[in-house]
Amino acid sequence: MRRFARGFTLIEVMIASTLFLVSLAGVLTAFRMSAGFFKHYERETTATHVAESLLEDLMLRQRSDAELVGTVTGVTYTHTYDDLAIVNAGGRYTGAWTVVADKPLPSLKTITMKVTWNEDGVTRRVMMETVRE
Repeated sequence: MRRFARGFTLIEVMIASTLFLVSLAGVLTAFRMSAGFFKHYERETTATHVAESLLEDLMLRQRSDAELVGTVTGVTYTHTYDDLAIVNAGGRYTGAWTVVADKPLPSLKTITMKVTWNEDGVTRRVMMETVRE
């Protein structure tokens, strides 16, 4: 009879296999979660691009454009941009803006842009603000 047997016992192999499977399950869970985060931030980036595009459009308009003129100074004028329908895996993005005259100074206007979209049954939004003459 040999004193030193080579190899692993059955219990050692079972313990090593269990540890390997538990660690593999953790790694796969981390991959799945990171894919979900990637989708969320991809949609948020798209919404940010939509907001920037709409703000640029408003900045290029004339001061007297109906979309930028409030009926009474200091009163908030809101308009929903319903024509925007960017459809991708994330769904529809809708832009809306608010123009406040004489803020932060007289003769200036503060434009606040809000872009919303639906993600997994939850309404998300990105907001940006700028000032123009």
